[in-house]
Amino acid sequence: MIKIAKEKSSGLDNVTFISSFSDNTGLDNSCADVITCSQSFHWMNPETTINEVSRILKKGGVFAVYDYDWPPVCNWKTELEFNKLSEKVKGIESTHPEIKDSFVRWDKDKHLINIKNSGKFRYIREIVFLNSEDCDAKRLIGLALSRGGLQAIIKANISEIKPYLTAYEEKILDIFGDVEFKIDFCYRMRIGIK
Repeated sequence: MIKIAKEKSSGLDNVTFISSFSDNTGLDNSCADVITCSQSFHWMNPETTINEVSRILKKGGVFAVYDYDWPPVCNWKTELEFNKLSEKVKGIESTHPEIKDSFVRWDKDKHLINIKNSGKFRYIREIVFLNSEDCDAKRLIGLALSRGGLQAIIKANISEIKPYLTAYEEKILDIFGDVEFKIDFCYRMRIGIK
């Protein structure tokens, strides 16, 4: 990701990329106006990350954590199929030690309360909004395949997922065929102002 970001920002003198952890960035105190976590805060220890955010955020600075709800809104039948696949992923994650013990995931529903309970921010708010985009069956299947839990299962070669993945792909293709349609990504942004 950093390699691609560097390539895309080639020629910009005011952009720097570093590789570090959310709770130990190595950045100076009070150096940032805005800190964002896009689709990622659930992979970070909220307490230690918020402490680091508070340390590097300037007074009046904004901490914004945002995720979109899964699945994107488009058709109840596709959501039902996604939920079936998702339940199987959760089952595999909980019963296979090579997956279960490979990560810690914090509850997204607790992002706002974690920010509030930290006592580091004078204003806290959740903002909900949506973005409509064009989509087709292949993209919708690709979005499901991009999810971290499913990717971990695929990379671990756990064949138990294959029939569920095949069924999901077949259902989505059956529902939409080659037709383009709209999907709505429903975002939740939790903000804290220092």
